[in-house]
Amino acid sequence: MSRVLFLFALIWSLSPLSFGQANTFTYQGKLTDNGSPANGTYLMQFSLFDAASGGNQIGPTLTFEGGLGPPAVQVTNGVFTIQLDFGAPTPPFDNTPRFDGTPRWLQLSVRKIGELTYTPLTPRQPFTSSPYAIKSATTASADSLSTACVSCITNGHIQSLDGGKVTGAVQNANNATNALNVVGLVQIANGGTGSSTQNFVDLSTDQSVAGNKTFSGSVSVTGANGIFNGNGSGLTNLNASNISSGSLNIPFGQDATTVFSTSSITTGASFVQIPGLSQTVTVPANAVVLVLTDGGLVVSGTTSSTAFTLVDVRIFVDGTVVASDNARQVFATNSPVIGLPGTWSFVRTYLLSPGSHTVSVGINAPSPGSAAATTGSSTGNGLRDSLTVLVLKK
Repeated sequence: MSRVLFLFALIWSLSPLSFGQANTFTYQGKLTDNGSPANGTYLMQFSLFDAASGGNQIGPTLTFEGGLGPPAVQVTNGVFTIQLDFGAPTPPFDNTPRFDGTPRWLQLSVRKIGELTYTPLTPRQPFTSSPYAIKSATTASADSLSTACVSCITNGHIQSLDGGKVTGAVQNANNATNALNVVGLVQIANGGTGSSTQNFVDLSTDQSVAGNKTFSGSVSVTGANGIFNGNGSGLTNLNASNISSGSLNIPFGQDATTVFSTSSITTGASFVQIPGLSQTVTVPANAVVLVLTDGGLVVSGTTSSTAFTLVDVRIFVDGTVVASDNARQVFATNSPVIGLPGTWSFVRTYLLSPGSHTVSVGINAPSPGSAAATTGSSTGNGLRDSLTVLVLKK
């Protein structure tokens, strides 16, 4: 029966080496038999060559087939491992070094028990760098470096060094650019503190410090230019008694704003806003709103008999009467002889939530039995009403 044997892959490794080491190395391969991983006992031969094909054989052929020689090779799931040693040159007929740094190839031949001939596996397998570590056995300088080199490598021998290869503490880091394990001084230009004090940043020069910072102790600013710059927003719990000099611009309130009526109006069946007597203000937290209004009204129309009017004037906040005491009752009369206008003037304070609020003044329908009333004017006569709003911080 024909059989196809194929060396699928090779993995090379070395036994521990030392001065005076042998030429033995470990060879591991993967063998397939008719396309499937091989299993069982195989007879194998290994030869060393100086070319990928043809060329010259170097050293003996190593045969593993049992009997008086090395045992046959056990293959499990296609994998086998074996120790190979092509020996050393034996002059005068064998003068070629096995591994002297020049290219070498391994020829492997395989047969199963009961078969008569070996099947050479192609192509030959090139030796990679691992087996060539055997060459260090003949390198005297490497031996002396590993056993006798004490302070024999100085700064002059080191041209550059990858910082990622360094572990442990670096004792001198004047030129360090990455100082995770540095012991000593790292200059500011290289990302260090510039000081031998740990957990310290040298701020003797102009620097920009980003992000939020928390100071557990007191912070002092000294010197002729020792000032804090900024708008002061976010400051809380300031003690005014500790402010001893200079000026402090604190907006305890805002300027009072007064508006006037823009036209006249006659009372109707319900409350109506007096034209022009409305303004919107922004109220901060912890503030008191003071509202002042004054004005006048007369009995509407003309009459040959005595007439009077009795109406309520009220303050509205955001279109709503806030409390029952924010109204003033106003009386006016008229007769063929003389007319007597009515006037009002009163002040109210409010505790409003922070935000925008609209304050306005309105006039109610006259009381039962009384005549209609007219108020408001755009001129400076006695019927021109006004509304003043002042926001004060507590």
